[in-house]
Amino acid sequence: MRRRDTLKGSGVLFAVAAALLLIFTGSAAAAPVSAPSALTATAVSSSQINLTWIDSNSSETGYLVERSLSSTSGFAQIASLPANAQSYANTGLASGTTYY
Repeated sequence: MRRRDTLKGSGVLFAVAAALLLIFTGSAAAAPVSAPSALTATAVSSSQINLTWIDSNSSETGYLVERSLSSTSGFAQIASLPANAQSYANTGLASGTTYY
């Protein structure tokens, strides 16, 4: 886990779960957000990975899911989820490709 600050000053934490980057944010006025627990990535097929987690926050404003083909750069947002979300299905993946 690493921590960084957004331009608005709210804390942003992210966790890499086998294939996708999950970012969860809280407002600048709210208590800092913590990482969700039990983050799991499950390959459903050669073109789909499901992420699930336990939402351990009451102050997040939502989740952003990002993905990259490189472990060090090039992450792009692929989904924006509402507060209290606990899963995301990433579909349309290329078979044999490593995602970060």
